[in-house]
Amino acid sequence: MSFAAVRSFKLIALAEVGAVGTALRGILNLTEAQGRNVVSTAVSMAGALWQMAAPGTELRRFYQDSPELAHALVDVAPQLSDILAALMRGYGMERHEGK
Repeated sequence: MSFAAVRSFKLIALAEVGAVGTALRGILNLTEAQGRNVVSTAVSMAGALWQMAAPGTELRRFYQDSPELAHALVDVAPQLSDILAALMRGYGMERHEGK
């Protein structure tokens, strides 16, 4: 992969992060940093949770067959939604407390 391709990808990705952050700010009355943090958290956690979910792999079957490891099985969408909702609720509480 060339540096030009990496640069192009990063510029597009950052523009999209900015657009989603701006939309969140408009809907949820977040600061610019908070909007960026929500998007960054979503992307980071989605990757981490997806990796933990290990869909379609021997690792997932191993977790399913090992009761002491069953907690490692993750349902990505609901868990990610819960994490992001908690983050945004926290930002809303900060606003009401004047922080």
